[in-house]
Order: sequence, then structure tokens, then C-alpha cells
Amino acid sequence: MTVLAILVFVRRLSGPLSQLVDAARRVQVGELDVDLPSPSSDEIGELTVAMEEMVRGLRERETIRDAFGRYVTQEVAEQVLSDPAAMRLGGVRRCVTILMSDLRGFTARSNQLEPEALVQLLNEYLGEMTASIVLHNGLIVEFIGDAILVLFGATGSSDDDALRACQCALDMHRRLDQMNTQLVARGTPRLQMGIGIHTGDVVVGNIGSEHRIKFGVVGDTVNTTARVESQTVGGQIFVSANTRQAVNADLSFGEAISTRVKGLAEPLWIHELQRADAAVDLVRLPFLHDHAVAHLYRIENKVVSEAFSPVDLTWDPSHGLQARSSDALQPLDDIMLVVWQEDGSRGHQLYCKVREVSGDGPYQNTLAVTAVTPTADTESDEALAVNSPSDTNDG
Repeated sequence: MTVLAILVFVRRLSGPLSQLVDAARRVQVGELDVDLPSPSSDEIGELTVAMEEMVRGLRERETIRDAFGRYVTQEVAEQVLSDPAAMRLGGVRRCVTILMSDLRGFTARSNQLEPEALVQLLNEYLGEMTASIVLHNGLIVEFIGDAILVLFGATGSSDDDALRACQCALDMHRRLDQMNTQLVARGTPRLQMGIGIHTGDVVVGNIGSEHRIKFGVVGDTVNTTARVESQTVGGQIFVSANTRQAVNADLSFGEAISTRVKGLAEPLWIHELQRADAAVDLVRLPFLHDHAVAHLYRIENKVVSEAFSPVDLTWDPSHGLQARSSDALQPLDDIMLVVWQEDGSRGHQLYCKVREVSGDGPYQNTLAVTAVTPTADTESDEALAVNSPSDTNDG
């Protein structure tokens, strides 16, 4: 009987102990969904309770890590949770590549959607873009409405930072094209996005106060990236000369374009990163006939000049809106056109960006329409339906 009692006692111990050992091994490799023995009143029961508390704590930590990573980034969350000293205020100087994207005309569209539909559309868009950014190891600093600010090389510079940023931008546009196909099928207007990329020195780190901290980035490089992005129309990617020089890969870039932007003393040199899969989105403006006369007003720093010059407008099925002018324009110039109707009355206002200029005078200008504004004499519904090929750059 003594031997039998010992065997029963050993079996009663070995079963729960084996289960605890198996659970400990699974927890060690990150599996927190484990089965533990029922608590008893002996030492094994105490071990079981301790194991339950440990697993519960680890689950809570994983929940915090996941939630924290959604509000900041997974990289920052991992760093803070593993080293509380990482929450101290301060930063380091690094050479990074910054990508900034922005939707065209989204502010105007937001006034036409119910709040729930607006948030759903925005979340769908940001979800697609985030997937691309994570895939290319970019660090999302913040969402600014529908704009996204992304760093490549924030935690340590690498030779392929600029390349990854360019590849990410191309992938973001591919994903948006796929999303637009679904939006059109649902009867929702297409989204148009511009992307700017620039490489330079910044200070990255914890910014704020002891009560509220944000992982962020400061420096002229951020402002320059915003200037590069502001030159795009929907569907375009512009990179600075710094980024172009840093990319040692077989990507297709356009010729260097010089433009003057607010806040920079010297001209800004940029290149268009060309998309091999891009299809020209030319939707003819229904109110524009084969030939029209318009007044052209230049726009400087978002201010429309008072002086104007007459231009002839035509529609090219392959290239879109063409303006024949006696005055020389430059690629990336912003202009406003007031179209005159056949009866001599004032018609729509077109906001455009000059894409190409040819000729020695008169000049043939290829334009990208960024916004259409009706006048009191025109149908507003017609105008609102034709923001093509890209909407206004108002974010």
C-alpha cells in the first residue's frame, strides 16, 4: 500500500508539473494562449497561480505594446518598453529621406460626405498606404489629416534609404490605383495623391514636455519636403536633387526642373519619378468645346495676379488641355484660367499647373487641371463632377 500511495502521489505531482513545464516553454517563445492546471492548495497550486499572474501580465504588456504601437510606431513602442530612458526629451542629428504624401481636393470632398463615410474612406486610404510604408521599412511620424509624413533612416541611416522611399512612393500609387478601381465600382469619385521626397539632415527624437512627449522630426529638410510635394499634381511623384543623387538604382526620372518656392532663397531643383504603370487620366471637361478663349492669370504664393493675358484653349485627346500663349510660362507654374463662353459671358475658372512648355513664341503649354470653379452663370453640379485629371492641392 505504501508503494502504491507513493506512485499515486508522484503521478498527481508529475501531471500538473509537466503541464506547467510545457506552458513555460510555450510562453518562452511568445505563445501566451496556454492551458494551465487547475489551482490546488499545495505548492503546485501556488506555482500555477504565479504562472497565471505572469501570463496575464505578459498579455497586458502585449496589449499595451500593440496599442502603443498604433498611436506612435511599433519601432518607438518597442524602444520605450524595453528602455524607459528612451522617453527622455532630446534628439540626434541624422541624414534621412523624408516622404510626404497628400490627397488633392480631399478637404472640399469632406464637406460633401457624411462624417461616418468620410472617416471610413480616409481609414481605407490610410490603411493601404500604411501597408506599403511598413513593407518598405518606413517610419510613419504622423498623419496630418489625409497627409502622411514618413521617415526612412530615422533609427539609423542606410545607403538604401532614398531608394526605399522612391520604391515606396511607386507602390503607394499602385495601391491607390487598385483602390480607385474599387471606389469607382462603388460610385465614389477617385482619390488623387501627390508625393514629394527629399533627403537631408534633420533632428529626430522626443519633442514636447515632461507631461506630453511626441516622437518627431525638425529641420529645414522637413519644410523642403513639403515644398517638393506642393509642386505635384495628382498622380505625380517629385524628388529633390539630393534624393535623385542618392538613388543608385534603375529607376526612371525626368529631367531636372528648377522652380522657386516660398521660404527658399535658392531655386529648388526637382525631378519627376516616372511611373511605368501610370495611365494618363484624361477626362474631358464637358463645358469646354474644341476651341475656347480664356484669360490667363498667374498665381504667386497662392495670390492671383490682377494682370491677365489672352490664351487659346484646345483639347488634345493624348495630352489633355493645351493653352497657346504669347507669354512664356515655366513648368510647374500655377495659373488660373477664366474661360469665356460662346455667347461672350464669363464661364468657369480653371486652376491649373503647367506640365510642359514647347515652342519659341507663341508657346504651347500642356496643363494639368487641379480645380474647376463655376461662376454664377454656370451649373455648379457640372463643375464639381469634373475635377480631372487631379483635384486642387488643398489637402
